[in-house]
Formats: sequence, structure tokens, C-alpha cells
Amino acid sequence: EFPLEGLDLSRFLDGLSVERPVYDLYGVINHRGGLRIGHYTCYCRTSVNDEWLAFDDNNVHVVSEKSVAASQAYVLFYQRRITPVLGEGQVLQREICEGDSLVPRLWSARAKTLEDAGPIELPQRLQECKHGIVGSAKWYLFEPVEHEVAKKLQRKCGGMRYRARNKECESCKENRERDLKQRKEEKTFVCSFEKPSPTAACYIICLDWWKAWEQYVSGSGAPPGPIRNGRLLRSDGETPRKYARNNVHYTCILEGAWKYLVDKYGGGPALHRCAPDLHADEPE
Repeated sequence: EFPLEGLDLSRFLDGLSVERPVYDLYGVINHRGGLRIGHYTCYCRTSVNDEWLAFDDNNVHVVSEKSVAASQAYVLFYQRRITPVLGEGQVLQREICEGDSLVPRLWSARAKTLEDAGPIELPQRLQECKHGIVGSAKWYLFEPVEHEVAKKLQRKCGGMRYRARNKECESCKENRERDLKQRKEEKTFVCSFEKPSPTAACYIICLDWWKAWEQYVSGSGAPPGPIRNGRLLRSDGETPRKYARNNVHYTCILEGAWKYLVDKYGGGPALHRCAPDLHADEPE
């Protein structure tokens, strides 16, 4: 005998599971015959109308639960009952309005079928505001829930609590404006040093890094990271690569600009030359 519903395995887990491990039968494989020869059939419960179907080669028909329970079962398939994080009806079936509490649609899809959907959060590439404010341009990525539901979900799952706003988050706006101002001031300071003349001593800096820095201080890129002059040198870390050319693989800046950049971003190594040429001798 075997149960069709409510198979409780709690006594085997020694209290390790938070949710009760209760299972319901959804499939049976039957075998008729002996060790050398026999025939396999199966029963399967449909999710459409919860009926049991018998499969015997190309013959398929409805059977009763009594027939399933009395079958010559060879393999039993059980499915665990779960309590989804997001219950039925907790998502509001209406358009998002100003001030609504929100959950991301991607997270909601998991939470409607899993008991552990992970923290409430958007993928990093879609995240705009670290304070959870969602502007109207991004509302299509979310679903509305009651405020109390949102609080309970955050306490249970962690992550971000999102709120709908027609305007941009003031804190993020202030931070962005302050960051753009700092970038502009940095660009003005570094560019205040004149370009080295053809005979002036200077510091050589990798052109790829320099372009990434220019994008950053212009407001359209990420911080460039440490200065990467090592790619201009051979494996010994001292000898310039033969192919390296000015304005193709590197550019030249004066000492004040170099010191500012290396103090802020780190990296190196310092390539100090008596002229804007990586292959020139280093000044004494």
C-alpha cells in the first residue's frame, strides 16, 4: 500500500526542515511479468483537471484513484507540497500608481512557485536607484502589492523594498550631480597642465587607459581603474615594446598631471622620459 496524498516524511528529518515535508503522488510505473520478460505501464495525474490517466503503449484512458492505489507499483513519483512566498491574490491586479509598493516581475515569477525565491531585487544591470525608488519609465518591470505585504516579504526574504514615484529619487539626483561636478573639476585640473612640447620631459601613459579616463570625466563611463602602463613593456617590466608609438598606444602628460592621476587611481609603472617618446632615454 502507498498513499496517494499526504505522504509525511517529517519523522525522517529530525527537525532540519522549516516546512513540513509532505508529498503527493503524481506518477506510478507498473510492471507485469518476471525477471526475463514483462510489460510496463504507467499512471499519471494531470494538472489540468486532477484526473488519473493510464498509459499502456498507445492506449490512454481515465482510471479511478482506487485503481491507482491497487496497482502493481514498480516506481512511485511524489511531488512535495510547497507554500509559495507570494500567495495567490497578493499581487494587485491593476495599473501601478504613484506611491505603490512594488516587487520585480522577475522575482515575482519565482515567488509564486517557490518557497525560497531569494532576496527581492532586480538584476544589477537594471538597477538604477539604491534607495528603491522606481521612476515611471521602469514601472513595466514591476507589479504592485499592498504596503503591508511588501513589508512582510522584505522581512522574510530580504533585499530591496521598491516604491513607485513619478519623479527621480532626490538622493540619487543629488549624488549624480555631485559626482558629475567632481568629474568636471578633475578634468579641468588635469587638462590645465599644458601638453608636453616635443623636447619636454614627460610621463607616458597608456592610451587605452587615458581614453577610458576621458570618458569617465566626461560623464559617460565608469572609473578607469589603476593605470595600466605594463602593457607598453615587455615581460621584463622595463624594456618598451617595439611596436609602441605615441598617440597610437600611449600619450604623454606632464609631471603634475601624472602625480595627480597615480595618487588617485594607482597603478603604473611610471615611465618618465626626456621627450614624448617611450623609446627615448629616461632623464637622470
